[in-house]
Amino acid sequence: MHVFMVLAYLGIQYEVGYSRIYEESLPKEFTECLNMVLPNSNVKRDPAYVIDYACANKFLTSTPNDRWTPDVDNEEERRVTDKVKKLEIQTRTKFLQYEKESIQDHYQDKRQKRSTRTPTIVRKEYRRLTKEERKKFHHALQLLKDDRNFTGKETKFNLYDTLCNLHHASSAPHAHFGPAFLAWHRVSLYIFEQLLRSKVPGVFVPYWDSTLDGLLENPTATALFTDELMGPGVGVVTTGYFANWSHPFAGDLVRNIGNVGELIQKEDLKRLVNVGHTREFMFPFASSYKNLELIHGKVHMWVSGTMNNLNYSPADPIFWLHHCFIDYIWEKIRQTQKERGIDPRFDYPIGVGHGHQPDDKMKPFQLRNKDGFMIDWSTIYEYEESPGDIHCEFDFDCGSLYYACDGGNCRAKTVDEIIFYFGSKKRRRRRSPIATTESSSSTTPEQKLFVNSMDPSNSIDMQSTPLFHSMQNTFMINGKEDSKAWVEIPIIIYSRRPTDLVFDAHSFRRGEVNLTSDVYQTSEREEGILPHTGDPATIEKCLHLGSGASKVYLRSIGANYEGDYTSDAIVDERQTLTITLTQVAVKNPYKNYTKAYIAAYDRCGRMCKPYCLTGNNRTYKKCTGSIGVDSRIPKMYNSDVAGAILHTFDYSTFPPKLAEKNIFLIFYCGQEEDWPWLMDNE
Repeated sequence: MHVFMVLAYLGIQYEVGYSRIYEESLPKEFTECLNMVLPNSNVKRDPAYVIDYACANKFLTSTPNDRWTPDVDNEEERRVTDKVKKLEIQTRTKFLQYEKESIQDHYQDKRQKRSTRTPTIVRKEYRRLTKEERKKFHHALQLLKDDRNFTGKETKFNLYDTLCNLHHASSAPHAHFGPAFLAWHRVSLYIFEQLLRSKVPGVFVPYWDSTLDGLLENPTATALFTDELMGPGVGVVTTGYFANWSHPFAGDLVRNIGNVGELIQKEDLKRLVNVGHTREFMFPFASSYKNLELIHGKVHMWVSGTMNNLNYSPADPIFWLHHCFIDYIWEKIRQTQKERGIDPRFDYPIGVGHGHQPDDKMKPFQLRNKDGFMIDWSTIYEYEESPGDIHCEFDFDCGSLYYACDGGNCRAKTVDEIIFYFGSKKRRRRRSPIATTESSSSTTPEQKLFVNSMDPSNSIDMQSTPLFHSMQNTFMINGKEDSKAWVEIPIIIYSRRPTDLVFDAHSFRRGEVNLTSDVYQTSEREEGILPHTGDPATIEKCLHLGSGASKVYLRSIGANYEGDYTSDAIVDERQTLTITLTQVAVKNPYKNYTKAYIAAYDRCGRMCKPYCLTGNNRTYKKCTGSIGVDSRIPKMYNSDVAGAILHTFDYSTFPPKLAEKNIFLIFYCGQEEDWPWLMDNE
């Protein structure tokens, strides 16, 4: 009702044409996920976008047969999954919780018996690798990508892509949204590592401690996403070690770092390592802010692009580094459990739902879910402590030139800091200024690798922020990369000004400046026009520019097709209310009716509420964001972005006016203190 009053106040009238977009109910699996998660969530503590992302993926992974599924080679997959046959499973199957003293004695005895059995692998944080170790790791990855003969004959997929295919919900239906998540990804990391070592002996999977980058004021400035390390973080990856990588069903390797999502925070780790039993930090029992799988999903969104596609996220090699860190966190939790008298091998929860029970098969591996808990992994690998977990006084205490010591904590260095480091070394050696791309004769190879990754004008760190870039989509749909298979739907965004901001445009009264407010703020006489705002949870690093420029993101996921699309709209945070015309893409309904779910959220992770055009009273009503689209005339979509925007206007007069009958869906981003989803009982 509030939003209808706002639209009426703004003098906007809505006239319904022959609408060919329809509201759909939220998918049953999506609603079931919300009913599972929301009772353990708090709207002021848990950002809604994290829950939305998880429940959308829960729906997709629960219903893989409702849409296109890949045509894979079972023999090729079997060659990969056979790697687990060499693992030794503990013979004890009884669920047992030791008292604190007895478990200490138990593990002391075990250590004495296995004193000569030490792990053959020590995994490190990626930036702690020596130059030679990093070179070998990158080389091993490329060899997996080049291997199309791993079965003894030419294969349909290369070895790396075959491993990626195992992650699809049609092959691994229960790899997510339950305690099997931990075991499944630990086993897949083991297989991945063994395949790497088969190509380059001695190689291991490093982990990416994203808390190191999360400590930066602007995490997208991290030097991790440069050609010297993991390659660019913006757009199609065409430079660096993974230049021009692609996957048959995931498309070209794409990243959009820092637009949505969030890196793992130090506070996340503190909460997780202090939990007791597994059920306290995993679906379906864990609270949202202590749910390791939910927390892990924030990083998938932060990297975005290929990583945003849950089924094929391993097509980005940073997937393995991220999941290795999730495994690192789980191992720290297991060590804490031992100290508290809990045997982590027998702490697999029960009553966790179909596919996640202890004795359920860990598809596609020849293991049970609980086996991933019971395998004695300590004889296979261990973790070197992350620089993020040590106290430092100087940069060199952190163990690599890619870290800086800041207030006693190691953090990632930015691109600017790395360029300055190489430049200062050069000045000490030659007493010459830092080289630029224009003076290539005096530029070190290391500087070139970093500088070429981003526009070097002014501060490279500043140029890395999302406001300097547009979203790059993969345009993958049902296993094919094709922009023409998508159509664009026009959408209006109504964005409310955040209440906690003050811009540098202050008012004067009797010659005195008021520094506590700005000229854009609402006066008392307009206070009741807009709905009341609240204090919904946001991401930790919610950055605002003094210009007021910010973004709202729209994401569509296919309900009856495989594909997702993210677009962004520029909004002005200075104004009390901004209206932005934008668009988002869904599958072209030319041959078949299209069903999709569309969600919107701002830069800080606050979700926007969807409203759909109704044919009864020519107004908008709150709706689910799930829509159906058909191809009958008149169409409420266009084949390209420009057409979608231009065809929303009436050109019978000048200047043209919005023809609102062509806009089915709007979003109101009002920072309201309630959940955004329209449930069946509302």
